[in-house]
Amino acid sequence: MLCDVCWFMLRGQREFEWKGTYDLLFKHHQKVGSLDCSAELKCSICRILRDMLPDHLKPLAKFPPDDDLSVTARLSVQRTHTYDPGVSTARGVGNQAITTEVDNALYRLDFTLEFHSFKKQRTFVLKEIGQSLEKSY
Repeated sequence: MLCDVCWFMLRGQREFEWKGTYDLLFKHHQKVGSLDCSAELKCSICRILRDMLPDHLKPLAKFPPDDDLSVTARLSVQRTHTYDPGVSTARGVGNQAITTEVDNALYRLDFTLEFHSFKKQRTFVLKEIGQSLEKSY
């Protein structure tokens, strides 16, 4: 289950910020009460983000709900790199050519959570809805 903040970030690109890269950057929860409420509603992402906090910052309910919190997200398309040992190019490592391909079905979602003097990052790998997690070679 996803909360409205996560759902609209991933499906509607709400709170999107342009930073001059191909990655999509988002402001996520900006207040303690917002993150705590979404985690209590069993949002799969927000629950994990809240659980990352160290014990001295738990439970979040002991802080005023309008306390500032910074959660930012970066969504990028996952790229796969293939090495061909039989081809030598300037881009190669040793005598291996490197080929980079975009895997349109896989996405990397990186979160940075900052609260008081605490800062931590968490990465999720996402697959498009309707895609199988198994990959055939």
